[in-house]
Amino acid sequence: MSNKIILLFAAPFLILASNAFSATPEASQIAKVLNERTNGNDALYNKLLAPDLSLDTSKNKSDRTQAVNKQIASEIDLIIAAFKGAKEADKSTAVMQALNTIEPNVVKSGGAYVTFTDGNPSAATSRSVLLIPKKNSSVTVSAVTNILTSYKRSAKTSDYVYEYETAQNLTLGAIKTRVGTDTSHLPPEAAAPFSLAKNYVLKKCRQLLGWRCVTSFYRADAMAKSTDAFQLVFVAIVDLNSNPDNAEFGGDKRITNQIAGSTAIYIIKESADWILLYGSDFQWNNDKLSFTGVIQKEFQKDAARFRDRISSDLKLSGNDIKHN
Repeated sequence: MSNKIILLFAAPFLILASNAFSATPEASQIAKVLNERTNGNDALYNKLLAPDLSLDTSKNKSDRTQAVNKQIASEIDLIIAAFKGAKEADKSTAVMQALNTIEPNVVKSGGAYVTFTDGNPSAATSRSVLLIPKKNSSVTVSAVTNILTSYKRSAKTSDYVYEYETAQNLTLGAIKTRVGTDTSHLPPEAAAPFSLAKNYVLKKCRQLLGWRCVTSFYRADAMAKSTDAFQLVFVAIVDLNSNPDNAEFGGDKRITNQIAGSTAIYIIKESADWILLYGSDFQWNNDKLSFTGVIQKEFQKDAARFRDRISSDLKLSGNDIKHN
């Protein structure tokens, strides 16, 4: 088994130049975040991250990064515009119709689907959607973000999750290890949520004929204010070729990423009656695809497990949450 497994650990949008991208304020903010963190001049992000790249190898890295960023922001713009533009009773239908123009299989598959592009290099894009009704006082944007980041931070069955003490320098500090069980993603065993505006790095591994790991950067932020307010979770692969790993891993295969690069965005946005959670994870690899059926099944299983966590934590019926 080689590094062909692309979305094993996923729970697992077109930005034009700023003067040409007429978008929702939310999509414009996301465009700015993507550019700053994946294709800008920030000393930390430039060295630390390995973002998703388009498959057009005739282009340079910056252009390939920008092509992906454009798609991420454009897709989010469609979803947010549909959500904001519809009446409360029609928001779920409007969002699903918008999502059908992006990837109809997301709706057909119950709100979570991976789109594969085979070749060498290859790509996989996962998308997921939830509309959560504000039926009680527990259902808030902050609560949904906290559940999402707690879930991302927790080990699932068969997972090993290693959390770095110092996100800015992987070699410094201790490593916190979490070993997955059938209940380790659920309270009270689940990890605490991420704090807003703080950087985290997690290495997620499984033992499959040896270690298979992905090391990723995570950050949750509260964006904008008033009617344009939303919360955002950004995820990208850590470049282990440019950043030495922690001595905890002793030079074994845990220091190797199974994915060449990724960029993921999760947006949490509320209206009077609903909270929208939409996520997309764009990944590429220097290899052909393999095990796509298993990857699809695992991604949808993970999405269902997360819906159960949302329902339980927010005291909702599973039927209340719209995902197709």
